[in-house]
Amino acid sequence: MPIRPWILSDYKMCFDIWQCFSESTPTKEVFRELAKNNQLFIAEEEGRIIWFVSYKTIWNESIMLQFLRIHSDFHRKWIGSILVKHVEKEVSRKGAYEVFSTVLANNIPSKKLHEKLGYKESGYIDFDSGKELVYIKVL
Repeated sequence: MPIRPWILSDYKMCFDIWQCFSESTPTKEVFRELAKNNQLFIAEEEGRIIWFVSYKTIWNESIMLQFLRIHSDFHRKWIGSILVKHVEKEVSRKGAYEVFSTVLANNIPSKKLHEKLGYKESGYIDFDSGKELVYIKVL
């Protein structure tokens, strides 16, 4: 499964995947900014984007995973773990020592994925849209 940096022509397919999760979708400018900093990756299967994830640096050498989205046809096929490991390797190479991620409290598959990958639940954030659990992994 090829993993590569995001390019502008990927926006439509990423937009379609995002729409499965949320009504509000990041603009092309948000994606461009992440791509400009090499912080947005996609994975393809037979020329079709099946996954994308981004990250941003917070607190010096700490990383926050963002926009982890997997096409619904590929849920629960362990693709998420392969791709999160890819990002962990990439950010570790750049000097990061810990990764943060948030998961909606009712998203059991995502919670299981994070725990399987060694992330530890460390608290939660209450939003109007619901509670998000905060996970941390030391690399």
